[in-house]
Amino acid sequence: MDICFTTIIVPKMLVNLLSETKTISYVGCLVQMYFFMTLGNTDSYLLASMAIDQLVSISTPLHYDVVMRPHH
Repeated sequence: MDICFTTIIVPKMLVNLLSETKTISYVGCLVQMYFFMTLGNTDSYLLASMAIDQLVSISTPLHYDVVMRPHH
């Protein structure tokens, strides 16, 4: 996730640091903002699922295997 965040923002930032004009197109801004927010939401869901996993393992340690087993 951190690598994806970096690859979204850093290239345009480096171009702006090295160029005279410090602009970004409207479409470029929307695309960058879309990917930034999408990855932010994905990161939040990942952290939430890890928190739920920890909650289940701490609150019911003896039933953890049964609760976390996929139901087929």
